[in-house]
Amino acid sequence: MPRRCGCNVDLDLPGGVDARVVLLDLNGFNEQLSGPIIDLIALINSRRPSTIFSIESESGVKLTNDFTTLFQRVHNFSPTITQLPSGPSLTTNIPTSPLSTSFLTSLPSVTSTNSTDPNTRRLHHQVAVGGTFDHLHIGHKLLLTATILLADPSQPRKITIGITGDALLVNKKHASALESWSVRQQRCADFVETILCFHPNPSVIRSVEERNDEDVPNGKVVAVTYTPSKGSGQTAEGDESSITINYTQIQDPFGPTITDENITALVVTAETRAGGKAVNDKREEKGWAELEVFEVGVLESGSGDGEVKEGFEGKIGSTEIRRRIVELQQQTEK
Repeated sequence: MPRRCGCNVDLDLPGGVDARVVLLDLNGFNEQLSGPIIDLIALINSRRPSTIFSIESESGVKLTNDFTTLFQRVHNFSPTITQLPSGPSLTTNIPTSPLSTSFLTSLPSVTSTNSTDPNTRRLHHQVAVGGTFDHLHIGHKLLLTATILLADPSQPRKITIGITGDALLVNKKHASALESWSVRQQRCADFVETILCFHPNPSVIRSVEERNDEDVPNGKVVAVTYTPSKGSGQTAEGDESSITINYTQIQDPFGPTITDENITALVVTAETRAGGKAVNDKREEKGWAELEVFEVGVLESGSGDGEVKEGFEGKIGSTEIRRRIVELQQQTEK
């Protein structure tokens, strides 16, 4: 079954599967309303699902029972849950403190490339990532999720998502299928909100400010701030900080990482590793502290046969999506 899914299900073309992975802290009861790590109460309160599936493993049954108990308490009726067969399950004990660097770096696909002391965890409240984010796909989603995970919630957080401006993309392959900056920004924002904001009515805690200052580098910004509502029943220890996502149009290879000294971490892929070094070289020239650079592993596409391709030949990417879109358009026009 997994192999057939790998062969036959389009994830990134129109009509494909648009998946989300929600990380649950099963020991948490503070009803944190900002993800990507939340507890069951926050999940149940946020959105009422239309269809629920569970798996018939030991851990799956326990999670189903806990979910059902809390769902009944909140909504006063029992959910309908369809059970699916499951093979052997693998459980890994990893730290579950919300949005912690230790959690993120415990994942095999995420590594800090320039930490001076691997035993010392730096806290980051301002984190940056950059890319074209054209035809948002699962690799982009992993990158954005990792970036948000890095921001520690003990203080107000700021995430800078640099999105390449249209003018820098004219020489891209299959440029006719490129999405505009506004579309790419909105698709990023839509995804981020679904993994970050678990308030039953996101508009209550969301504010949006658009800036377009042509006199400063990378001056076009859509700033989206989520401010937890007061009196939501949280204890003093469970109070959350606000988080601002700056969707910034970048017009050069560096973006705000060399104009905002307060950014302390940068998320890259192996493909953009050199860019992380170039950013730190520029910051060193300015006498600024270097960014801690975190590298997210490349996701591979293919037929699900377990074969790993070398380099970036088989990576999931926007270029391949655009190629397929152009190909479909040409077939339709015939």
